[in-house]
Amino acid sequence: MSTEGQFELRVCATLIHNSIQGVKALSMMRKAILLFAQSSRQEAESKTFVACNSRANYLIALHLNGYAHKIARNADVDLIRMDETTQHGHSFKERLWNACQDVFNLGYDSLVVIGNDTPLLTIKHLQAALNEIEKGSVVIGPSADGGLYLLGFHKDTFSEH
Repeated sequence: MSTEGQFELRVCATLIHNSIQGVKALSMMRKAILLFAQSSRQEAESKTFVACNSRANYLIALHLNGYAHKIARNADVDLIRMDETTQHGHSFKERLWNACQDVFNLGYDSLVVIGNDTPLLTIKHLQAALNEIEKGSVVIGPSADGGLYLLGFHKDTFSEH
């Protein structure tokens, strides 16, 4: 994130499309946003937003989840939410990989993954990522803490590694 509060999207790789039909097929793909986050209750138990105030922590987590859900729902693609009740795997990496695989198994061709801890995320960020994926790119939204606020890719670029 820059000092102005703007988000950066990095296009990491672009696939080469040899034909007009390949580009046309990408524009017809099934797209989804995966909201990969804990439930508000679990989020409040595992993170401390306000010291010694579990009610305030819960309300903050509830607001963060609600905001992420609202933004994703308004991006004009399908929204799939996976929390600790539907995630499976032992590590964060396994749970995230399995969640992405589960979405692709539902028949989706492209996916943008977000969490619930990005209150400055907008529909424009999601649409920009979806547009880049449609061009054949892998998109990463890096966050200031070294992590990611967004990850987007086509199923053909998804692998176990």
